[in-house]
Amino acid sequence: MNTNTITKRDLKRITDTIFEQLGGQRFAYMTGARNLIAGEDRAGAFLRMDLPRNAGKVNRLKITYKAGADIYEMYFYKMTFNRREAGFKLTNEVKVEVYAHELETVFTDKTGLYTRL
Repeated sequence: MNTNTITKRDLKRITDTIFEQLGGQRFAYMTGARNLIAGEDRAGAFLRMDLPRNAGKVNRLKITYKAGADIYEMYFYKMTFNRREAGFKLTNEVKVEVYAHELETVFTDKTGLYTRL
């Protein structure tokens, strides 16, 4: 559990770094990722995004940086809204811990979306 709070400046720096390690604007253009949201939870700073249809059948990705271990936790999942029960349903959940140089490769493996030509 992360007991230290992250300053807004550090949060921006960490999430900008995650985005750049994925490929930056090239990543967003190539994959169609949208609605990028930076945040913090008890695991650390994270970057969450919506994904277009893909082979992995996931529509959300959350990448959390775990500073103590210097690794990233990639959490791929499909979130659907159920109008009847007025709630969300999670399916196709996959959690992977990777190092910075593996982010693009794991993303492509899990979604089938390429991050570069």
